[in-house]
Amino acid sequence: MRKKIAPLAAAIGAALAAAGTMVVAQRLAVRQPTEDVGSASVRTRAGLQPNENLLFNGWGVTPAGTHVPLAGDMPLKMVVSPDGKTLAAVTSGYNNHGLTLIDVATKRVTQFLPLARAWNGLAWSRDGRRIFVSGGNSGLLHRFQYADGKATAEESVAPAPVENAPVRRNRRRNRNPGSNAPAAAAAPTGLPTFLAGIAVHPETGKLYIANEGEHEVWVVNPETRQQEDVIPVGTHPHSVVFGADRRSLYVSNWGGRSVSVVDTQTSRRIRDIPAGIRPNDMALAPDGRLFVACAGDNTVRVIQTRTVEREQAEATPAAPPTEGTREIIATSLYPSSPEGSTSSGVAISPDAKTLYVANSDNNSVMVVDIADSRISRVEGFIPVGWYPTAVAVSPDNGTLFVANGKGLRSRPNHPPQEPRPRRLHKGVPFNHPGQLFQGSVSVIAARPAPEQIARYTEQVRRNSPYTPETLRRAPIASSSVVPDRVGAPCPIKYVLYIIKENRTYDQIFGDMTDKQRASRQRRPEPGRYARRCHLEPPSACPGLRILG
Repeated sequence: MRKKIAPLAAAIGAALAAAGTMVVAQRLAVRQPTEDVGSASVRTRAGLQPNENLLFNGWGVTPAGTHVPLAGDMPLKMVVSPDGKTLAAVTSGYNNHGLTLIDVATKRVTQFLPLARAWNGLAWSRDGRRIFVSGGNSGLLHRFQYADGKATAEESVAPAPVENAPVRRNRRRNRNPGSNAPAAAAAPTGLPTFLAGIAVHPETGKLYIANEGEHEVWVVNPETRQQEDVIPVGTHPHSVVFGADRRSLYVSNWGGRSVSVVDTQTSRRIRDIPAGIRPNDMALAPDGRLFVACAGDNTVRVIQTRTVEREQAEATPAAPPTEGTREIIATSLYPSSPEGSTSSGVAISPDAKTLYVANSDNNSVMVVDIADSRISRVEGFIPVGWYPTAVAVSPDNGTLFVANGKGLRSRPNHPPQEPRPRRLHKGVPFNHPGQLFQGSVSVIAARPAPEQIARYTEQVRRNSPYTPETLRRAPIASSSVVPDRVGAPCPIKYVLYIIKENRTYDQIFGDMTDKQRASRQRRPEPGRYARRCHLEPPSACPGLRILG
C-alpha cells in the first residue's frame, strides 16, 4: 500500500509545485505598486500585462483614497454647491455626457442627468437653486432647478441661434476692445458656436459664458437665458472667473497664451495679460490671487485681481512696469522634466492655505502651500487615477475630490465587454477605445501629513517612466540603430515624417490591388501621394526624393 501511495503523493506534490510556480509567474508578469515602471526589471519582464497598477501606455496608476464611479467619462469641471452639501460634476467625454450630483457627506452619487452635449461650463446660481451647464458645440445652455438635494432638468435653450453667427461677427469687428487692448481678430468664417466656461456675476447674477468657437464672451440673462451682449476676447476662450473687485472678468484664452480682462460695467476688454501655453482652468483665492493652469508648459500662473493695472507705454520711477503674472509655479515632477504634465484643473481650499493642481498626463495632483501671499511652496504630489481632469475641496477643508477622466485602469478592447461591439472588414468584434473609459471621482484626505505627502510623491515618481536620467540614457541597453544614450553615434541621417489625419495606411491602401492603385489617375493630396510613392516606382512620383 505504501508503494502505491508514494507515487500518488509525488504526483500531487509535483502538481502543487507547478501550480505554485504558475501563480508566481502570473504575479511576476504584472507590475507591483512598489516597482519603478521605468526600471529594467519591469520593462524586460516576460509576458508583462497591464493591471490595476500599470496602464497599457507604460505609466503606473496607484490612486490614493476611495473611488466613486461615474456614468460618463472625462468630468471636466466640479463645483461644490453654495450650501456645501452637494458636489456637481459635468462629464463630457465619449460616454454619457451629463450632470452628476454627489453627496459631500456620504461621498455617494445621488443623481445623474444625461445631456446630449456638455462641456466644462458649470456654475451654481447665487442662491444655489439653479445649476447651469454649457453645451459645447450644440450651442445650448442647460439649466436645472435644484431643491432638497435633487436637480430637475428644464428645456435646454440656445441663447443665440447659430444662424445669427455672421451678425455677431460683424458686431465684433466694429467694436473697440479698449484703448490699451489689441484689436480682436474676427473669428474665421464658418466657425460654430462652442459654449465653454461659465461665471455668475456676484452682483447681478447674469451669466458670462465663453464662446470658444468665436473668440468672445456672451452675457446671458439667467431668467430668459437669452443673449444680452457679446464681448470680444482672446483666441478660443476656455474659462471665466470674476476677480476680487467683483467687477472685472478674467478669461483664459486657450489658443492665445493670455488671460483677457473684461470690465463688465462697460462690456469692454481692457487688457490681455500674458500667460503660459494653453491656459485653461482658473481658481480665485480670497486675497485676490488668481491661479491659472497652463496645460502646455508645466506651469500655473498667478495674477493679482484686486485692482486692474493699466499697461504703461514706458516704465518710470513714478510709474513702474505693470506686474502681469506675479508668480510662475512649476508643476513638473522634476525641475528638468520636459513639457507634458498637462495641468488642467485647479482648486483652492476654503481656508485659502492650499492649492491643488490636476496634472492630467502625470496621473497626479500637485499640492501647493499658498498661505504666504508672497511666494507659493510646492509640498508634493498625490497619486490619483488615469488622467485627472478636475479638482474640488469640501467646505471643511478636509476632503479632496479628484475627477479621473479615464478611470482607474486600462483594459483591452477585445474581447468586447460593452454592448454593441464593432466589426471591421476582418469581422472581429471589438469595443471602440472610447468605450473603455470609466470616469470616477477619488475621495482623498485633503491635508496629508508631511511624511505621507513624501511617500505619495515617491509613488508618483515610481509611476512615471520619465526621470532626469532617461533624458540622457535609456533604462535598457540597446544595440539598435536608435542609440540608447545621448551623443552615441547613429547611422540615421534624415527622417521623413508624413502626417495624414488619424487614419492608417491599411485603411486607405490595405484592400487595394495593384490594378486599382494604377487606376488612380488624379494627383492625390500630399499625405496619400507619399503613400502612393511607397507602393509604386520613383518614376511615378515626380518631385519626391528619398533621403538617406
